[in-house]
Amino acid sequence: MQNYSHLSFGGTISGTSFFLRLLLNTILTSIAFVGTTAITTTYPIIGLLGMFFVGLICLWYALATIWKRSKAISPNQSGLVFAGYLIAGCFVIPGLIAYFVFVFMNSNIETHNG
Repeated sequence: MQNYSHLSFGGTISGTSFFLRLLLNTILTSIAFVGTTAITTTYPIIGLLGMFFVGLICLWYALATIWKRSKAISPNQSGLVFAGYLIAGCFVIPGLIAYFVFVFMNSNIETHNG
């Protein structure tokens, strides 16, 4: 059986992994949407369905990444940290501050398993 730990909400990740996972998600999302947009011009229904599913997978991956980092930063208050990150992300300056906190803040976890 394959291990889908990147898509699961279990485990924790380091700040470096958080940065790399969101960078990978941004690159793959951009490539996928360019490809599905090209398909949409020829096959509108298939292109829109593809765009929907690609968007859903990329959103799931991003939320799993944020949740894992929230658990690493504050295991007991991870729900509040997660919600705070999402709310701060709605605004430019607070979103950037929250992002840099997630990347550079040390966690008390020695070995991350996410």
